[in-house]
Amino acid sequence: PDRLDTRLQLASVYTAEEDVESLTRVQTELRHLEGEEGSCWRFVSIQCELLSDDEDRDSLAMARKRSGELLRIRPQWSYSHFGAGQVHETAGNLREALEAYQNAYRYGLRSTRLCQSILGLSLLLDRDHDAVRFAASLPAGLRQSPMVAPWIVETYLRAGQVKEAVATGQYAASRFPHAEDFVALARA
Repeated sequence: PDRLDTRLQLASVYTAEEDVESLTRVQTELRHLEGEEGSCWRFVSIQCELLSDDEDRDSLAMARKRSGELLRIRPQWSYSHFGAGQVHETAGNLREALEAYQNAYRYGLRSTRLCQSILGLSLLLDRDHDAVRFAASLPAGLRQSPMVAPWIVETYLRAGQVKEAVATGQYAASRFPHAEDFVALARA
């Protein structure tokens, strides 16, 4: 299990860097470790397909296929739902993407990327109240992340909760100087 977790963490880094070659290598290693019935390699396969720029094949269709397999094999695994959310979002099915991301959170995934997705899609779909409730429920480590704090500031501003937006922005700016723009936005 440790080797699988380590490789999933590596896959997350390679996904953020859009390094498809390294991501494909991790997928191959995971498939070798898990075998054909594995779930981790399927999740990484979704990442590879969504980052692929190969126009000769239908990457989104393959990502959908892998996502369906993953949800069937491990319906309560947070990564199954995170992958489904990514597929839905890429396909433009934003409501379904938000629901899948919320399920990923419900099943235990706690990542900045997931929080950004939930907050961003909630705001995009004019579900400001849901975004505020979600932001308020986040553990301190995620709330204070320089990747999530700007989304929380935006959430509070959209909901008219200027005091909370300023407090979040000021705290983020004190810990992460590049977030000062959000304090200025909150004060405007």
